[in-house]
Amino acid sequence: MDMNLDADHRISEELRVELIEIFSANIDSDIKGFLSSRKTIFMNRWIKHGGHYPVYHAFMFRKGFGYCEDKIYDQHFVVNGKVKILNGDIIDIITDSLSTFTLRHNLWSDLEAIEAFKKNTQEGTGTISPKLSGHPIEKRRLLKKFYLKLPLFVRPILYFLYRYFIRFGFLDGKEGLIFHFLQGFWFRFLIDAKIYEIKKIS
Repeated sequence: MDMNLDADHRISEELRVELIEIFSANIDSDIKGFLSSRKTIFMNRWIKHGGHYPVYHAFMFRKGFGYCEDKIYDQHFVVNGKVKILNGDIIDIITDSLSTFTLRHNLWSDLEAIEAFKKNTQEGTGTISPKLSGHPIEKRRLLKKFYLKLPLFVRPILYFLYRYFIRFGFLDGKEGLIFHFLQGFWFRFLIDAKIYEIKKIS
């Protein structure tokens, strides 16, 4: 099995126990990979609401049955075959400071804006196809496809309102307000502003 974990990821105790149980038994040969949700920790608080949990990622797959998407930003691992959703989480410690958080997202907004100008960005070869009946990553990609069809500058406003009020992001407290505003509105608005800038100079 190949495993994908970033430097700021930690395997939860529940996931550790679950993986031990899985590998202590014979894994069904039909299972080619495993999905686990990330448990986002921001300013020492679990961001549980706003549609931010559970959010699944393929973090382990059989050798030869998985690869990283051909994208410059927001890449997921693609598993060729059946996947199993695990109950345990991967703990994702977002950042050590707000300065680091905003610096990273400023860089990522450049990549996202560039990605928006590439042909067949969302459904090109080597990327995850949006599917209503697919696994959680494919369903989430379908929602992003819908988001990208909305008008510039309108969509980040709608997205923030959806996350913070409809998906109860306000229940995440002051840390949640900071996170959902910066990641759900400021970051997305910055992407749209950079897309607009590229259009003006191209």
